[in-house]
Amino acid sequence: MIAEAAGTVALLSLSTLGSLRLSALFDGIVDQAFFDLRHGVDTQGSEDFAPSSARTVRSVIGALPIAHEEHVFIDLGCGKGRALLVAGEFPFKRCLGVERSPAQHQAALANLRRYRGGTRRCGVMEARCQDAALFEFPAEPCVIYMFNPFPGPVLHGIAENLERSFRQAPRPITVVYIHPSWGRSFARLPFLRSVALSRVVTDYFEVFSSTAPQPVPQAAPQAAPQAAPSRAAA
Repeated sequence: MIAEAAGTVALLSLSTLGSLRLSALFDGIVDQAFFDLRHGVDTQGSEDFAPSSARTVRSVIGALPIAHEEHVFIDLGCGKGRALLVAGEFPFKRCLGVERSPAQHQAALANLRRYRGGTRRCGVMEARCQDAALFEFPAEPCVIYMFNPFPGPVLHGIAENLERSFRQAPRPITVVYIHPSWGRSFARLPFLRSVALSRVVTDYFEVFSSTAPQPVPQAAPQAAPQAAPSRAAA
């Protein structure tokens, strides 16, 4: 009897979990469709790629403890530019999307031109058609965003480029990696540390942040030697 009841509870739990996942998936589809309708763009996915959820991008970027206006937002593997458009809702110094596929790059450019809605706060929006493995990071504070776009070897090359760039110009760098299948490519970098591992609905993500350069210790100023007091002649 107890075993039978336990089995019923387990089935109910699985059923409830399945319902919650379906509900989250449905909410995500509605959220993404509403984003396109509201802003007059087409960022829907296809068999070739799956775009970021606007809700996920907005939630993660909004929670970053940074001064957005001092940072450049970079979306590696930006597809049609949905994450790029959402990032534009924040006052970043500029927003840049990098996409290798010419067709998706053209779609991203079209979406940047068509975007409407009055929520854009970033004044400089750009999309480049380029292999992300060859991308040179700007020597400025950066937020680097990825929605699991590349296999391990490509991520490893990107991480090496980022390390080289940081050594040349130490600065604040934040890496936001959605569905971090190859997070170890960044975890192994000596200047990055994992500061968050969480999820938004069904999207797991990890955030890495650069360690602040240690200031060069300054020697304490030496006090000037004082002259010995003179003694009056007896």
